[in-house]
Amino acid sequence: MVIFFSLLTFLLATKILVIPATQAASPINISDTGALAVDPDSQIKFKPNITIPNSDFKAGVDTPLDTSDLLSNYIVAIYRYGAILATIVAMFMLVLAGWKWLLAAGSSERINSAKDTISGALVGLAILFGGYLLMSQISTKLVDFGTFSITPVPSIQSICGTYQSKTECDVDTMCEWQGDENQITVALGGKCVAISVQICPADSQVVPIVLNSKFTVTASDPRLMPEANAALQRAVSSLQAGETITITSAYRSWALQKTLYECYINKQGGVCPGGCRSCNFANPPDCNEIHQRGLAVDVCYSGFGVNTCVNQIMDSDYNCIGRTDPPCTSSLSSAETRLRDIMTNAGFDSWSGEWWHFNL
Repeated sequence: MVIFFSLLTFLLATKILVIPATQAASPINISDTGALAVDPDSQIKFKPNITIPNSDFKAGVDTPLDTSDLLSNYIVAIYRYGAILATIVAMFMLVLAGWKWLLAAGSSERINSAKDTISGALVGLAILFGGYLLMSQISTKLVDFGTFSITPVPSIQSICGTYQSKTECDVDTMCEWQGDENQITVALGGKCVAISVQICPADSQVVPIVLNSKFTVTASDPRLMPEANAALQRAVSSLQAGETITITSAYRSWALQKTLYECYINKQGGVCPGGCRSCNFANPPDCNEIHQRGLAVDVCYSGFGVNTCVNQIMDSDYNCIGRTDPPCTSSLSSAETRLRDIMTNAGFDSWSGEWWHFNL
């Protein structure tokens, strides 16, 4: 009985475990309209060949492999299914042994054979269910599979930067120039391809940020609307000795916003795709988006002995205004508060979700 159940379980497990895995479509593809289509829910799935009764595993139904409790549920389903089958077989063997005993006609050989069949069936059931009860009494962890932590594989997808010329594109070995300056290059199948982008009305109205010694600009497109530029100059004029600010992002073209958005939606497990400076939240490209209207700036601050321009601090986790709990410190909170006061006094509004973001 024990050998029969073990063999039966092995055959069932082999048939279900050795199944064709299906890979979902690439997370980045080109749609019929020429736009970039991204499916952030793309994941490897498997399709069982047969249904396991009283479980979520159905024949022909795709099941995601990244479910943290998938393996434990699978083992439990196999055990329950096997236990039901073993019980049915044991009952059949007991009935069969009973008939053999009744029809033995006093033959000691047949009676002993019937007894052996009964003993085998009962021993098999005792091992099947008694083992579970014994292990559960020793420790519930021996029979509770719990949740298996499955760490997602970091994305190997690279997001290329935005290039204004073929010369810039040629610097990046992943870039394949296919268009003109009104294009964005995004990784696809190991190479970068150009995706057509729109030109927003603000692109012809924004003007370069007027520089002076009190602040620096690292934004890839250092332009703003004239009214935002004027407000920024008011903010700079209020800086005290030892204080400096840096503009990390200002006007964003459709192409630049598209790049930031692709980096945001393609991060996996907190890991940014290659070529991305950050994976912070970014809206889809839209000419009405505040950065694309040239009315918003991202700013970091140096003062109070703290430089908030450090990469580790430029994150929403460090929204420390009014807080002193880790990772925040009183000096970091004071620096962010001071930056907010400088910008709001100049006419900007702050956004609580990102301490560095201000819009007019």
